[in-house]
Amino acid sequence: LLVLGRTSTLNLDLWSYWSFSLAGTLAYTLSKSYVVGLLVALATAAIIFLLADRSAPLVQDFFGLEGVSLPHTATVGWFPLTMVLNWLLERIPGIKRIHLDLEGMKKRLGVWGEPVVIGLLLGVVLALLARAPLFFEDVGANVAFTLLLGMQMAAVIVLLPRMVEVLKEGLLPLVQEIGAFLARKFPGRKIYLGLDASLALGHPAVLILGLLMVPLTLLLALGLGALGVNRMLPFADLALLPFFMIWCVAPHGGNLFRALL
Repeated sequence: LLVLGRTSTLNLDLWSYWSFSLAGTLAYTLSKSYVVGLLVALATAAIIFLLADRSAPLVQDFFGLEGVSLPHTATVGWFPLTMVLNWLLERIPGIKRIHLDLEGMKKRLGVWGEPVVIGLLLGVVLALLARAPLFFEDVGANVAFTLLLGMQMAAVIVLLPRMVEVLKEGLLPLVQEIGAFLARKFPGRKIYLGLDASLALGHPAVLILGLLMVPLTLLLALGLGALGVNRMLPFADLALLPFFMIWCVAPHGGNLFRALL
């Protein structure tokens, strides 16, 4: 596809190819045909590369990842939906005027709007929700657990963005060298290097929204279960919520209100 000029993404994230194989495996399981499975895997890869091309300018502008796209099936697959939702929200009179981002929260709330404080408060709330039924059976231990989880969440909000920045600095020379090589091989074309979506997790808005969605996801699952619509209680994949939040935050320019919707 790159040679034919149908995509501008060279996917270097070899680990993410498992998602293409998974799609092909599911197709084979249903059709019992290796040919169908292979075609579905190839079609999935092609679609993801095209979505990565379309979303690459947003990745560079919002996350500061120059020359990089994110061909990660579990995340960039949400890009078209979030763009459509953003288009719809822009046309709702009351909602389109609401803008709530981290910078605005800092100005209005002062220290309470700092990402580290928000992380601390979210950690405390999550701990209280987890220990609420048995909180008074061992108050001392539960208070210690609550404070510890709050500090851990605050540390994540502070340290993870810095760790990602270090990773980006280390990747920069590699991206530049590969970019120069591709520029010689494909003159006149803009080629993006496909890397893992974890590079976008360093944005504080993504982390905060991911943490906030943990209790909300559980409440949503329980509510839909009570209505007879849902039969699954999410558990292990709650840790992956920040990955899904990447494309909730970026299309809305960091507007947490729209991203949450």
